Amino acid sequence: GGNISNFIASLAKANAALSVTLTAIATTFAAFLTPINFTLWANLYADTQPLLIAFDVNFLDMLKTGFILLGIPLILGLSFKYKFPKTTAKITPPIQKLSLVIFIAFIAFALLGNWNNFMEVINFIFLLVLVHNVIAFFVGYGIGQLFGFEKADKRTLAIETGIQNAGLGLIIALNFFDGLGGMAIILAWYGIWDMIAGLGLAFFWSKK
Repeated sequence: GGNISNFIASLAKANAALSVTLTAIATTFAAFLTPINFTLWANLYADTQPLLIAFDVNFLDMLKTGFILLGIPLILGLSFKYKFPKTTAKITPPIQKLSLVIFIAFIAFALLGNWNNFMEVINFIFLLVLVHNVIAFFVGYGIGQLFGFEKADKRTLAIETGIQNAGLGLIIALNFFDGLGGMAIILAWYGIWDMIAGLGLAFFWSKK
């Protein structure tokens, strides 16, 4: 997820270093906020309240998952860049493209595994994901505008707010929630839409 947003940030002429930092912080806080958010929103809808006792989210397990998926690659990547800066500069573009291909493949397999369920709910989740994504882009960019950030930083905030880590989300949904409530389907579609919206926005900004 971090590699994808970093790749899109570089295409959009945004602040790639800020992008990586925000991704790391967001993933760390996800360990605290995921169970809190689920409890809050499930309590607001009577039909989902019984689900609150159907699972238990272990904070250490979730933190470990986040560290393995984001922390270790980040540490290894920064260490390699520090020791071999010239080699890093040469291999970064192909690795970014490879990570994009791997991410798309991961999302595609998750979607194919739930294809029948996906077709049944696509008419409901398409608009939901679209609106959520558009609002996130505008909120991120608007916050940068409000505080007078430079153009590259405003673009970074928009991308980091609008591009969600669907890969990590899928792993959390499947490992901790067993795909509860169609989470895997929504996340798989969000991952696909991330690529469409994120790359489209990056292409637009790259021309400006």
